[in-house]
Amino acid sequence: MPESYIPLRGRVQAVTVVFVILALVCAAAVWSGWLEAQLMDRIIAGEEVTEAEATSNDNRQAAFGIIQFGLGIAAAVVFIRWLHAAYTNVGLVAPAERRYGTGWAIGSWFVPILNLFRPKQIVNDVWRAGGKDAQDAQPGSLLAGWWLLWLIGNWAVNIAARRYMAADTPEELKTGTILFIVSDTMSVIGAIAAILVVRQATDRLDAKAAAPPPAPTEPPEDDLAAPERPVGAPA
Repeated sequence: MPESYIPLRGRVQAVTVVFVILALVCAAAVWSGWLEAQLMDRIIAGEEVTEAEATSNDNRQAAFGIIQFGLGIAAAVVFIRWLHAAYTNVGLVAPAERRYGTGWAIGSWFVPILNLFRPKQIVNDVWRAGGKDAQDAQPGSLLAGWWLLWLIGNWAVNIAARRYMAADTPEELKTGTILFIVSDTMSVIGAIAAILVVRQATDRLDAKAAAPPPAPTEPPEDDLAAPERPVGAPA
């Protein structure tokens, strides 16, 4: 159990900044993909496309790929850093809600199969720890939606990359590009959802940590009454 509550606001700010930038870049990548799809349509229709146009398109798409890769690593670092601190705080605020060791807040993302559900379980624990009552402690649609976007988005980008890299014709390239547009759109929504999860879970945890401890329960009124004298005892 931590000796004191770890401040989370700096980590929340880092998550917010990085994920906002990621969302903006992914939105721009959707626009870039749309331009490439239009270029493929021109090629498929037999229109002339200059070498300069093709090179410009390739350079733009490659640049977006590099930037998104770097931002993806940065996003993973700031999110996991927040999650580890928040999960550590659960041991102080509501120890009964922490089902796993704090190391799993980091390691669970890198273990095959386990990374499909354990990180979500850990975020669930953080959410429950900040609950005011049993109903408020239940993870809702925000957490479910965020996790589904994360899983499906990763699956979509892997499929898109494979289709794009294996493409030999303009038609196949266009298919890969459309898949990238779909995955980038999901990344935009997923980044916004991640920000909401982090900010709301932190607000709940901070409020629980700042709340005064519950007042001690007073004994029943009967226990406070003077004991009855035995029958026949002197007054």
